Amino acid sequence: MGASTDAAPSHRDHAVLTRGEPPPRIVSAHYTLRVATDELPQRVELLHRNIVRFGTVTNTLAAACEVTGEVIAEDRDPIL
Repeated sequence: MGASTDAAPSHRDHAVLTRGEPPPRIVSAHYTLRVATDELPQRVELLHRNIVRFGTVTNTLAAACEVTGEVIAEDRDPIL
């Protein structure tokens, strides 16, 4: 297999892409998305299912490689 490349859009979110060679390609992608919310866990899971089912980026990657991940709900910070 190839090397892993971390791409973190913020300190809260994380993605790991595994690269294969030859030819150069993405073999798999795993993400962790943390959302600050006061929604019920069932609603957060619905968000995740909708991302997997209808997300443009998710579906584009899934056409080329294995995509796995999770959405983690964190308590929203109180407004000061």
